Amino acid sequence: MAVGIPFHMGLMGTWNFILNVVFCLSVIFVCVSGVVMWVKRRPQKARRLAAPPMPAELPLWKGAVLIGLFTAMAFPLVGLTLLVVLVFDLLILSNIPAMKRAMS
Repeated sequence: MAVGIPFHMGLMGTWNFILNVVFCLSVIFVCVSGVVMWVKRRPQKARRLAAPPMPAELPLWKGAVLIGLFTAMAFPLVGLTLLVVLVFDLLILSNIPAMKRAMS
């Protein structure tokens, strides 16, 4: 624990600080690029929170499911979160017309 806190704060030398800065900048980049990609792909005339249209082909969906399964096995709370979101989508969003209209 005595080593973990300075390591996390980037206080263990220059390389540790640089790696922490690169990690923080990559998280910021992922957040900003996600919003930019959503804005570029969403329906043009949508005045609500609208999902981008489903692509015609999904060549990598099996790999994404495999990565999700490995992540869920490595981190059980991630798997629980994925299940909760899936159940919420199937039970709530799909069956309530107002929610379905607002989210699609």
